[in-house]
Amino acid sequence: MCFPRDQPGQGTMRKLRSFVGVAALGLTLSSSIALVGCAVDKEDLRHWESTLNGPFKLNAVLSHDKYSWDLRAEAAMSLIRMKTRGGQKVGLDTFISGYKNNEGTRDGGLQQLAPDSRAKIIEAITPRLIEQMKQPLPTKGPDGKMPPDPSIPYKDAAFALLSNETTLVTDEKIKAALRDAVLGWVQTNFEARVDYSGQQFGVEQIMRHPLFGAPAVKPLPQFIREDGTKNDRVVLLVTDLGDADSKKAAGEALVKLAKRIDSKEWHDQQKPLVEEANVKRNAKPEKKEFDKQLDSYQEQELEKVFANMKRLGGTGVVDFALSYAASAGKEKEESRIRAIASVEGRLDKNSGAQLEKIFNLVKNDDNPDKVRGLALARLGEFPKEQVLPKLYTLFEGKKWQVRLDSARMALKTMNTKDLGDFMRRLPQSEKVPMALSEPIAYAAMIGEMSGPPPPREVLKPYLDSKELGPKLVALSVYYQGKKPDAMSVLSRFEEDRQLVSKCKDEESCGWKCSVPKGPGPKDTEEKVIVTIGDYVKFCLEPSLK
Repeated sequence: MCFPRDQPGQGTMRKLRSFVGVAALGLTLSSSIALVGCAVDKEDLRHWESTLNGPFKLNAVLSHDKYSWDLRAEAAMSLIRMKTRGGQKVGLDTFISGYKNNEGTRDGGLQQLAPDSRAKIIEAITPRLIEQMKQPLPTKGPDGKMPPDPSIPYKDAAFALLSNETTLVTDEKIKAALRDAVLGWVQTNFEARVDYSGQQFGVEQIMRHPLFGAPAVKPLPQFIREDGTKNDRVVLLVTDLGDADSKKAAGEALVKLAKRIDSKEWHDQQKPLVEEANVKRNAKPEKKEFDKQLDSYQEQELEKVFANMKRLGGTGVVDFALSYAASAGKEKEESRIRAIASVEGRLDKNSGAQLEKIFNLVKNDDNPDKVRGLALARLGEFPKEQVLPKLYTLFEGKKWQVRLDSARMALKTMNTKDLGDFMRRLPQSEKVPMALSEPIAYAAMIGEMSGPPPPREVLKPYLDSKELGPKLVALSVYYQGKKPDAMSVLSRFEEDRQLVSKCKDEESCGWKCSVPKGPGPKDTEEKVIVTIGDYVKFCLEPSLK
């Protein structure tokens, strides 16, 4: 049954026509041949774009060779631009991806066509898709909201044609044209489109597809800037997909951004922003507190840049971060720490220059302990043969804490055969500040080393050493040991009068131990450790099990 086209006042007839069409179709494509006897034109196609069973009717036109190629191509375009229904792009699914009807799950109509017919349809719609993808991004309305991007359906269709599991586009020229058009679309207005809702295939999904990859992210480094809204996303994409040139460009953009944010000019330009924030929360800080707020805001923005530097890596980024950590003032300690953290796992193990920069951060006594500690951790990322000689030079510094950290790192690279050189580097007399925690820490690590020879056998000769450091380490291997075994060695040192280190108060060497005073577990007293004998009686022996 066919009905004449709608005339004014015949809205009911149009609805009836659609209803009878549904009944005739039986909601299936197989029965859509009922349309064959009806005259169908582009007006009908447009109408079906908004009807309940329009997708099936349009697919019927697309599929049947009764209709002209122009009309069949127009049916395809109607399916492509059909509005989303219930969050689903039913038109595009019916055309390409696949759909369900009462016969079950079906391939998209285009996949059901014979190869020659499919090629003709694709050839006909390709110029239209490309032209529609060039539509400019709409501008925000008076309410600040962005209207729907009219080019999205055509981009989605083009990508669906290229990426479908069944090879749909066989003509290489058409494939290249569609690929270039989709590539241009995702690269244009990237910041606005990357999170735009309503896309069947998101910008990032397309860029990560094997058809695109490195070429897709080539222009993205330009979006890394002070007012950039997607700096994190750009860096992540370039890190994952970019070639060497793209990564280098992204690194240069991050360095430029870091320098800009770290400048006094940028710092001062943020005053109105911080003032506005204070007004909103009804705060009236004094000048000193306001300056702290401003400094804190600057540090927060720098933190974002260093986080992206850590993601990206690269020689330029690493060199900048290390230089920043070395040259920034003491008042920027937190930013210096973040700079050093950003090069974790990104150092060039063959770069003597980077090794030297890290080492200089560690050995500089003027640097805060946190800066030196983190730099020391980075130093440990270099090969043992490069690091060990430098670590030994740190044993001679002013701070025992630096020696402790350096020695721990050195010991991690050793077995018992390497201990001779290590023991020679320890303080030789009480004149060199050495903390009580040092020999205990070193002995614990040595005790866990693999042999042969066994750790205690290696340390045994040092028990009678005249050098303080090696002797303390040899004794400390019995700390928290088994009492009968340990006492057979320790008892003969109970009256040893050799002096331990005498440190200044500010050096906090900790030569004190708590010893039992009565029967209760908390009934203790503190003993000042002056000699080796004191150390044995008041520190080692009470620890035995």
